[in-house]
Amino acid sequence: MAVYNADTVFNKKGKPATVSLDWNCGRINFSCNAVRLLGLKEGMRVTFETKENEPDLIYFYEDAKGIPLKLYGVHWEGVSLSIFCRPLSRILLSHFKLKKNTTFDVTAQTINLQDRLKPVWFIDKWKKHEPVKWRKVHGYW
Repeated sequence: MAVYNADTVFNKKGKPATVSLDWNCGRINFSCNAVRLLGLKEGMRVTFETKENEPDLIYFYEDAKGIPLKLYGVHWEGVSLSIFCRPLSRILLSHFKLKKNTTFDVTAQTINLQDRLKPVWFIDKWKKHEPVKWRKVHGYW
């Protein structure tokens, strides 16, 4: 017997936290789970940082001079926040030597950088989110 209710049909608790970089429209989107996991809020200012000697990482952190996060969507599981800045999105994707829309998994893990007082989050080039593979692993397909 199969049971279909809000928990079994609409359960996305296992869905990973992601950051999407859009080459075309320039949107940098933090998924609902990323917003919740990282403690991001609408209006919070975020700065991105790259280092030439670390081509596989993009750092980001809360900063008074950063770009404000805007409400992008309200969903039953929370809100997603975005930054709309095509030049920034393209710079970040180009740092990874990519020229297409790409989504990356993120975690609450932080790194301490020598020139930063607070720990910073990061995007790892090799942690691309693959929805089809994720859905198969978690029984969605």
